Formats: sequence, C-alpha cells, structure tokens
Amino acid sequence: MSFKKEYRQLPTEGIVVEIVRKSEEWRVQVYGVYWFAKANRHLDFNPGDIVRVVGRRGNKLIIDKQKCESLYTIDDH
Repeated sequence: MSFKKEYRQLPTEGIVVEIVRKSEEWRVQVYGVYWFAKANRHLDFNPGDIVRVVGRRGNKLIIDKQKCESLYTIDDH
C-alpha cells in the first residue's frame, strides 16, 4: 500500500479588489479567483494594492504587505 501526501503551495501574491471591513477584511483576486482575506496584524489596504499571500485559515487567505517586485504588470495596449 502506498501513501502519498499532497502539498499545495499557496500563490505568492494577489491584488485587493474591495474593502469588506476597513483594516479587517478584504476581497482579493489571486490567479483570477476571488477570496476573502484577513491580515495577522493591523494593516490598511486599498483596492489596487498588491499583497503577499502568507497563509490560509479555512476559506480565507492571510495577507501581508508585498515585499518584492510584483508579478503583476499593467499593459496599456
């Protein structure tokens, strides 16, 4: 009998699309999928902010400030 553990890597970043409760909860888009998100500490995000996904608690993502260059690009064409 073979036992295989499956590990899923969390995406590294997303974009804030809506403030649900100021400084408490947001909706973020990650690879085209919308998630509710919270932060582990007091942070303030606005729509359009790029955030780093650091975990997941149930069906909510845990987000933090983005520390490196974004994978998202804006194309004017």
